Amino acid sequence: MESILMIGNQYDQAIADDRLCLRCRFSHHVHPIVLAVLFAWNVCGTAASNPLDASDNLAPNYVATMVLTQQTQSVVPRSFTGTLVAKRASGLGFKRIGRVESLSVDHGDRVVRGDVLARLDTAALQSQVAILRAERESAVALLDELIAGPRQQTLDAAGSRLRELQAMRDQLQNTFNRRQRLAGSDAISMQDIDDARHELAAAEARIMLQQHVVSELKEGTRKEKIAAQRAEVSRLDASLQAVAVEIQESSLIAPYDGFVSMRMVDEGAIVQPGVVVMKIIESAPYEAWVGVPPEICDGMELDQVYSLSVGGKEVSARLVAILPELDTETRTRTVILDCEQADKRDSISARTEIAKQVGAIGEIVQLNLSQTVEQTGYWLPVSALTRGVKGLWSLFVVVESEAGEFIVQRSDVEILQIDSSKVLVNGTIKSGDRVVTSGVQKLTEGQKVKLIEP
Repeated sequence: MESILMIGNQYDQAIADDRLCLRCRFSHHVHPIVLAVLFAWNVCGTAASNPLDASDNLAPNYVATMVLTQQTQSVVPRSFTGTLVAKRASGLGFKRIGRVESLSVDHGDRVVRGDVLARLDTAALQSQVAILRAERESAVALLDELIAGPRQQTLDAAGSRLRELQAMRDQLQNTFNRRQRLAGSDAISMQDIDDARHELAAAEARIMLQQHVVSELKEGTRKEKIAAQRAEVSRLDASLQAVAVEIQESSLIAPYDGFVSMRMVDEGAIVQPGVVVMKIIESAPYEAWVGVPPEICDGMELDQVYSLSVGGKEVSARLVAILPELDTETRTRTVILDCEQADKRDSISARTEIAKQVGAIGEIVQLNLSQTVEQTGYWLPVSALTRGVKGLWSLFVVVESEAGEFIVQRSDVEILQIDSSKVLVNGTIKSGDRVVTSGVQKLTEGQKVKLIEP
């Protein structure tokens, strides 16, 4: 309807321009008295003449024409509405419970990947790190001692102890031998002999034990004991690493370039694990999500560039996905178009410029497509149309009379499609007809015309 009104406005403007030109020509070249005489003569002549014969009194008018060619297919512009969305939007939170110590950003602030957005209090974790480091130092010192083995002084002391035990054994051996020689006389009792025998056996056992100690010291620390101590050091290292991870997770880091859309907490607040404390959205370029009928989706190709209208601006976008689900309400499939420009992907300033060109998140976008349809008609310039009766539109067809003169005949048409300055029409016209393309507001049914040579 808006397009038809546009054609009507163009038609009315053309009539107004012709009337203005006519007044200007007469006012500059004709005396006012002559104008009055001509006006009176025209009124009298018009009243006395037959309206049906008015066309016979008109002088031939030069007109521009074109020959109609029938079209069986036409390209129909189609537009579909969608919205701009951010590629990524995240709700950020901490993995552990804690008190918010500091906040680095506020609502609407721009962030860059890796920026620290907020921190938790880590005093308790730092104390735990100090304790674990002390325990590790002790464990490492013990491991070094085990690897180094016993000192020479320890070996010497063990050898001296062995020799002492051997001397004591020799003394007990002599005592036992003497008592055994006296066993045949009444000078010693059997109890004394048994005591000497047991003391000698105990001395032998102590010597054997000390020999094992000396042998163990000479061989060094057992490898199993060294491995166990190394495992203890590794356990303490793992504990330190776990605490370091907790300290690292006490800082909220921006995962990508974007803007803070909302901040939910302030300094001093106690936050729970997994609770969202801040929301960020990725900065431009954005994506356009548009609902398109399934039959149109079948003709769209991935990675192809399409035109979007955003806020009165034309933006190129690349088709990245066609979702398989059909919306039960709109009966359309969602297509996703990437508004990122190939030559402006890395620079932050370039991303900001793209955001200005594309628009804001949630803004309405229109996907502009062209659809080829089977439609029979004739393409004409808008200037070839004139108002008909009962809201219809007409055009003038040039026909040749038996006398060899060209006259115009009105033919009603139906507007099938409008494209800027031309229209697709159909009606009682046929291929090969010659129609007037301009100045139709100055023509009447049956008027003689002369053709402007192309």
